[in-house]
Amino acid sequence: MAYTIRLVYFWVLLLPCLMFSAINPATARVTLPGSRVIYPAAAGEKKLQFTNGDNVLALIQVWLDSGNKDSTPDNADAPFIATPQIFRVSPHSGQRVRLMFTGKNLPDDRDLLFYLNFLQVPAIKENDNDKGLAHQANVTCHFGPGQCAKSSRTTCTRRFLRAFRVHIDGDNNTYWARL
Repeated sequence: MAYTIRLVYFWVLLLPCLMFSAINPATARVTLPGSRVIYPAAAGEKKLQFTNGDNVLALIQVWLDSGNKDSTPDNADAPFIATPQIFRVSPHSGQRVRLMFTGKNLPDDRDLLFYLNFLQVPAIKENDNDKGLAHQANVTCHFGPGQCAKSSRTTCTRRFLRAFRVHIDGDNNTYWARL
């Protein structure tokens, strides 16, 4: 009896998993290599490469914000300009985007975190039943003096951990957090 109940639970749990695995997952057509953008303050601009690996044309809109989840291109509050802000990417090709700092007064003693947002709208034909979904993604954009890039990795790690009140004992490399 217990074996039969286990077998029924197994199939009740396994069947939905098998059904949903047969459905094609939604994937982003246009990608940006890397998981973050690092913009040194001394650089005049930063160039990004968007790549379309799909067979469908895509329309992309790019903007930066300072952490607002409800950010749109109309109320973007980061001190950066992305050009072009709206562009199309042909199938199996790419497009470069330039990020430029507007010169707003920001602290120069630490790195600042902004978010690069991009909205993808797939091109669809008028009589096409396959309606593509718009997909919005964001990537962190680190802006600052870039002192960590010039210094050693150990010093950079110590600065990062010190910012979060983590103690490092240099003798035996033990770490602990102060709460």
